[in-house]
Amino acid sequence: MSTDWSVEGRPKRHRGTYKPEFAHIPFELSRSKIETYKKCKQCFYLEKIWGVKPPAIPGFNLNSNTDTLLKRDFNQYRGKEAHPIMVSAGLEYLIPFEHEDIEKWENALQFGATPNHFNTLHKESNILFGGGLDDVWVELVRPKEVLGHDDAPQGTGKLYIVDYKSTAQLSKNPKPLDESFLAPPDGTNTPDYKASYRRQMDMYQFIMRRKGYEVSRTGYFLYVDGQHNGIDGMIDKNDPAVAWMKFNTSVLPYEVNVDWVEDALYKAKEIMTSEASPDHNPDCEHWAWYENVNKAIDKNNIDEILPFFAKETVDIVEGIFKNIKKNYGSKSNAVSYTHLRAHETEAAVVCRLLL
Repeated sequence: MSTDWSVEGRPKRHRGTYKPEFAHIPFELSRSKIETYKKCKQCFYLEKIWGVKPPAIPGFNLNSNTDTLLKRDFNQYRGKEAHPIMVSAGLEYLIPFEHEDIEKWENALQFGATPNHFNTLHKESNILFGGGLDDVWVELVRPKEVLGHDDAPQGTGKLYIVDYKSTAQLSKNPKPLDESFLAPPDGTNTPDYKASYRRQMDMYQFIMRRKGYEVSRTGYFLYVDGQHNGIDGMIDKNDPAVAWMKFNTSVLPYEVNVDWVEDALYKAKEIMTSEASPDHNPDCEHWAWYENVNKAIDKNNIDEILPFFAKETVDIVEGIFKNIKKNYGSKSNAVSYTHLRAHETEAAVVCRLLL
């Protein structure tokens, strides 16, 4: 394994918001933040320059738990033999990769802590780029000897990046869990919800190759799909304190494209060092929300604002609106909002407070 930087050569960690005074120190940028950049450049700018994060969504604890259990599944076979699901998928010549740093590679929150974590230093942009893996499989170098039959494929020792995904198709006619499940939609007006999954795999392969490993262009998504059709419940009748959910499983191959990743690092760095804020992407859902509320406030019409919020926030919205009217009147003037370290209109203040 190659390491392209050292802890000793880094005076301190540079992460969170980008700080020009620390430009000489590699800036830690995660895979998920490059995904933010791909979705909306201004959302990326606001977070990395001003520290303004988009509205958070609740954590998906069930999904996290399936990831935990899947890791335990494969840890039982790590470095020894193929897991039964690998065999059933025709991948008996692969085994879960055993490596002393595998737990560090899985630690997404501390990906930049050491060179032994899952990261690479892109020296051209001075970005320490990384994330957290779910799993890695390795091709047996001598599968014929291991598998004991002559038609076994000749191994290369390549690594295969693996990502766990949990879903639950609630329709009466769920889509098959095959390669079409990951493919871009046919219609141009249909949102490509799986694009971020494919980019995630692209970025992980980019990092692993730069760490010095030979990596297959094929990655695998291991899907577990919660079932409901033909199932009459989940509570164990013999032990009502226990409930079970049935999942179908599938191993889906994906041919990786890393060609776009390095260019994204360059452009992300350009945005962080630019004095001008880029525009929001036209399909940015956060910007659409902000614009609609902003227009309603500009019309001085609280009745148009309230439909954008849940009932429990109405009193808060009304209170903020009345306070702004009391202090600033009906005209939109620039007011200081120290949390953002900038001047914004009264409409923007309302939206920022709510975000």
